[in-house]
Amino acid sequence: MTELLYEKSWSFGGISAEKWGTEKSEHKQQSYPTVLLQAMAEVRAECMQFLNTLLGEDQNFFHTWLTEEMLMNAMHHGNDFNPALRIEVQIVVTEVIDGAVRKLFCLMHTIDEGMFFNPADVPRPTDDEMLGNPTGRGVHVTAELAEKYYAHKSRMSVDASVSPKGCSSGKRVTFQWYREIPVVATS
Repeated sequence: MTELLYEKSWSFGGISAEKWGTEKSEHKQQSYPTVLLQAMAEVRAECMQFLNTLLGEDQNFFHTWLTEEMLMNAMHHGNDFNPALRIEVQIVVTEVIDGAVRKLFCLMHTIDEGMFFNPADVPRPTDDEMLGNPTGRGVHVTAELAEKYYAHKSRMSVDASVSPKGCSSGKRVTFQWYREIPVVATS
C-alpha cells in the first residue's frame, strides 16, 4: 500500500515591472538575478530542511546539489533569469512498506517557462566543444551523484506538456529517487 507522506509546493518569480521598480528603489544594488537568487535561497532552505529530516543527513550533499542544480537550471536555462517568468517547485514523498523493507519515494519537480530539452542531448563536459565552458556540467554531475548515492534507484525526466500555473508554455523537470529502510520490529 502506498501512503502519501509529504507534499509541498513553492513558486517564485512572476515579479511585475511595477513591483520591481519599488524593489529596485529600496534595494538599489540588486539586479534581476539577485532577486531570483534570494527567492531561490528561501525555497532551497525549506527543501533541504525537509529532505534531510525525512531522508537523512547522510545524503545531505546529494540533496543540496540536486536542489540547487534544479532551481538554478530553471532560472538560468529555463527562464533566462527573467524575473517576470514563474518557477514552481514541488516535492512529493510517498512510502511503500513491502515486507521488511520500507521504501521512501521522492519526486522533485521544477516547472519553468522555458523550452523543452532532452537530457541525453546535453553535451558532456569532456566533449571538445564544452572544454573551457563555465556551464553545462549540471545534468551530468547530478546523474553521477544520483548513481553514487542511490545506485540504480533514481531517474530524471523532462515533460514539455506542463507549464507553471497561468502560463501558456513551459516544461517540467522531474528527478525521482527512492531509499530503502529496513523495518524495525517493535515489541
